[in-house]
Amino acid sequence: MGQKVNPNGLRLGINREWSSHWYADKKTYSVYLKEDIAIRKFLEPKLDTLGAGLSHVDIERIKKDITISLYVSQPSLVIGTDSATIKSIKATLVKILKKNADNIKINIVEIKNPDLDAVLVTKDISKQLQERASYRMVCKKAIQRVMRAGAMGCKTMVKGRIGGAEIARYEEYREGVLSLHTLRQPVDYALTHCQTTYGVIGVKCWIALPENYKELRERRPDEGRMGRGRFGDRNRRPFRPNSFGNKPAAPATTPNPGKDSDNKTADTKGE
Repeated sequence: MGQKVNPNGLRLGINREWSSHWYADKKTYSVYLKEDIAIRKFLEPKLDTLGAGLSHVDIERIKKDITISLYVSQPSLVIGTDSATIKSIKATLVKILKKNADNIKINIVEIKNPDLDAVLVTKDISKQLQERASYRMVCKKAIQRVMRAGAMGCKTMVKGRIGGAEIARYEEYREGVLSLHTLRQPVDYALTHCQTTYGVIGVKCWIALPENYKELRERRPDEGRMGRGRFGDRNRRPFRPNSFGNKPAAPATTPNPGKDSDNKTADTKGE
């Protein structure tokens, strides 16, 4: 029997933070929890239809004030023309929470490098599967993008009636180092469902992030030269020393033909 543990929940408090930041007593805990669930139920499908590339929603409460942080890859789609979209979202949140608009604050955080976010990678794979793309090519190209962004390792899994097959199966592809048992290793994990004409397909993604993953997420892929995981930059030619060390080998010495001919003539004369 397989004992599976969610990598995100296993690393809470070690190298991963909670998505809700507040404290409540027994009376208000259930109320706050219900409000958080209602906020995410409204925001996630709303931003997915806009195509903003929502990764996750963080909620922070300080007394009566609520700060909602939206981590998206396309912040311009969330704001809209003349801030019309964000105003309509805030007006709906006021009705859901039944609070004043002054107590609700919305922060939009841009994810500049979406290839290092497992949620966005799985959403991209599921979108391409809905368009009836080849699951092999989709998964392999996604892993290549993740490794090019600087990840230590990546694994993807697609499970269900893949390609319209009658019998459900799963296909997984892996590259690099992915240490799920090491708690110090930051691993980003996500699961999304893909609605197709022949059934639901589950898409999973594991990304082993490097130590400087926060700096890589804040930098766009086209800014500077991005690394290639732990193997360095592929564009740079690797250093390969020769068998004699770092110094080049000395040229082989050849005898002087003039001296040899003189010796031979001298020997013949003596004879």
